[in-house]
Amino acid sequence: TPWLNVNHEPSSKKTVLEIQCTDQLGLVYQFANAITQQGFNIIFSRMSIEYGEVVTIFQINKNNSDETTTAKDLIALRESINKIIEIKK
Repeated sequence: TPWLNVNHEPSSKKTVLEIQCTDQLGLVYQFANAITQQGFNIIFSRMSIEYGEVVTIFQINKNNSDETTTAKDLIALRESINKIIEIKK
C-alpha cells in the first residue's frame, strides 16, 4: 500500500519525506523532480527495495535557506508526491 509521511522540523528548517510504493523505472527521478519543482533542495536521500516495494527517504530544505517553509509549501509538495504514488497503484 503506498504511503507518504512528511515531517517538518521548523527549528532546523529541514523536512523529511518518507515514501513507500511499488517500484518502477524512473520513480526516484520523478520524486526528485517534484521536490525541486516545489522549490526545495535535496540534502540527503536513501532508497531501499524489497519485494518490489520501494521505500525512499529524502531530507530537504527550501532553495532559499532564509525562506521559511510554510504549511502551503508542504501541502503543495504532498500533493505533487501523491500524484506520483497514485499513478503507481
